[in-house]
Formats: sequence, structure tokens, C-alpha cells
Amino acid sequence: MILRATCVGELAASFANTSANGRVTRVFRNSAYLESGSALFLLLRGEIKSPMTINLEGEGEMERMLAVGDTCSAQDSQIVAGRLTVLTSGASTYRSKLTAPSRISPIGSTQLIKGITALRLLYDVSPSSLDLLSSKPFRDFVDSLLSPQGYGASTWLYELGSYLPLVGLGSGFTPAGDDLVGGFAAAYNHFARSKGMKVIDLPLAELAKRTVHESAIILDYAQRGYVDERLERMILSAMNNSPQEFFSELLEVTRRGHTSGIDMSLGVLLCVATIKEQTENGTVKSCLQALMGSRTL
Repeated sequence: MILRATCVGELAASFANTSANGRVTRVFRNSAYLESGSALFLLLRGEIKSPMTINLEGEGEMERMLAVGDTCSAQDSQIVAGRLTVLTSGASTYRSKLTAPSRISPIGSTQLIKGITALRLLYDVSPSSLDLLSSKPFRDFVDSLLSPQGYGASTWLYELGSYLPLVGLGSGFTPAGDDLVGGFAAAYNHFARSKGMKVIDLPLAELAKRTVHESAIILDYAQRGYVDERLERMILSAMNNSPQEFFSELLEVTRRGHTSGIDMSLGVLLCVATIKEQTENGTVKSCLQALMGSRTL
């Protein structure tokens, strides 16, 4: 089957527009993951864009065209994988806005607390095999990073040990802990780039030891500023003090499968809380109280 790409993400373009080989690693009904070297790309029958995504037009289930282990190759603006050929010529390019500095003016503490309260309610009604908030790795994350950050111990932000216990925590294609860390690192590193500060740098080799192979690469992409357009808009609106847009994008992100969207959003909001703490003492504590409810840390 031949399908045409409507949009190619900037990372995916490095594969689609050059001569390269790879393989299919995951296949779902409307999407499939391709790997080439240490890079991961997503063929998606859907509109949501990201730097790693190739959006496709037309019909047909991916599972009928591709299988895990199929080889794939790119040459002359087309990708061939299994029984599928994707034409990329003429497609638009999607580029990240998080990799470039922007104006930073985080949303207010009141909006942060409202957002985190909404996430807590969503956690309460979401069936899950893991209560992330009650897990020891999450509590250690709060104790080692969020609380010291409130008192200026920012070196914990860059310690691998602050994040690794969460990586791989939970079940699913992207475990809950990965999603939380990805949201936190994506948001913080955009802030850091905009301010000319040191960024969080979690080595891919270390991430790959603790979680699903594809999830490790997606987490690495996130810390480098490569996330999907909805999460990107949510981060930008949270960092640029756009409350109305922020709440709209927050609701969009939280709809993502299982609790992935909620976990990503929590990472972003906890990150913004630690940033606000530097000018508004007590922000982190108030946000954690809103998050935990009757639970105790």
C-alpha cells in the first residue's frame, strides 16, 4: 500500500530524506515505531504532530501492513517498510519550539494549584495498577529534589539519582515514572535554555537500562525539547503566563492513554512549582498539599 505523508517532524526528516535503514519495533492499529540506529520515529495515522512523527493520510490499519521486525529503508523521499510505502515529498515539516529560548513568565501559584488539583481528581478516577503518588520513588523524588529545590539546593536538579528511581516505574508502553520525568525535564530544560542555565542531562544509556527501549528514547527526546505539539503548547503556556490556553492544553494532554497524559502534566506542573518557589516561597508545599490531599508525604 502507498500512503502520502502530510507532515514530517524534524527528527523524522533526518531519516526520511536520507538513505538509511532500520526496522519496525512496535505496531499498533493507527501507529508504528521505526528505529534506525539510536533514533526512533513514529508513523501515525492521526493529526497530532511531533518532531519524531510522520503523519499519514489515507486509510488502512497499520497491523495489516507492518509487523515487528520488518526492515525499513528510506531513499528518494520515500520510506518502505513491510508492505507499506510512504511518500514524503511535499510534506510540511514540524519543528520544536522548546529548543529555542523564549520569554519566561510562569503562570501564577493559584493557577498551578488549580491545575494540580485537577490532576489529583483524575488520578482518583483512573484505574491503574500503580498508585504513583504513594510509591516510594515518587516520595523520594519529592524529598530529594522538590523540597531541597525550595530552599535553593538546585544541584539536585542535575543529579541522575534524583530521577532514575522513577524511570521504568509502572507498566505500559511508556511507564508512569518515565512520563513524569519526561514532562519535568522537558519543561525545566526549556526554562534553562531560555535563561542560559545548565540543563538536565540524563544519559540515554542509563535510561535504557531501566525502562522499555522505546520509552527510553522518547524520554531522551523530551529532555532535549522534542515532544508532541500538545505537550509543547501546554509547557509554553505554563511558562508564558497564559492561563486560559494552559488549562485548555492541560485538558487535552490529560486525555492521553491510561495515565500517561496525567503523569506528563504532573511533571510539568511540579517543575513550574519549583521555578516559582524561587520568587514565591511556599509554592512547592502548596502544590504538594493540593496533589496529595489526605495522603501524607
